[in-house]
Amino acid sequence: DEGYNEIIMFVPSDDGNMTVIKLLSTQIEEQFETHIVVDIVQNKGYKEIVGICNQIQEFLNKHENKAEITINLTGARSGKLNSAEEKQSQKAIFSFLNAREIEVLRDELFTSITAHSPLISSCIKYGGKNVNIQLAMRYSEYEDKTYLFIATPLITITY
Repeated sequence: DEGYNEIIMFVPSDDGNMTVIKLLSTQIEEQFETHIVVDIVQNKGYKEIVGICNQIQEFLNKHENKAEITINLTGARSGKLNSAEEKQSQKAIFSFLNAREIEVLRDELFTSITAHSPLISSCIKYGGKNVNIQLAMRYSEYEDKTYLFIATPLITITY
């Protein structure tokens, strides 16, 4: 499309994991926007993920002082969680993060909760309130898995 450019790189690691780097650039009228999306598909622990995110942030800050960082994490459990199990998982995560729920959307297909945690320094305004974390859960009948999505400040991937 005119005014839209995209470059995608697939970078396999020695341990078999894949990193996908996308550079997206758009021009709408006279305004330019560029997004760098780094998808890291790994089975890593929390500390390794934080280290990778810090490296990406340091790199971007060297080259651009207006970089906005969004972190999306996705996990899955086998089977379908019942409502009580789902709520218990959400409660445990928000308790760990000392987060206060701002908005909750629930239906038979998914749950989405927007919240604020004082443990995360940055935040955005959403509905006039400070938010910096979003959690969503949905069940895939096809895969027989319950997916958990958690992001800061908001989920930017399809769930």
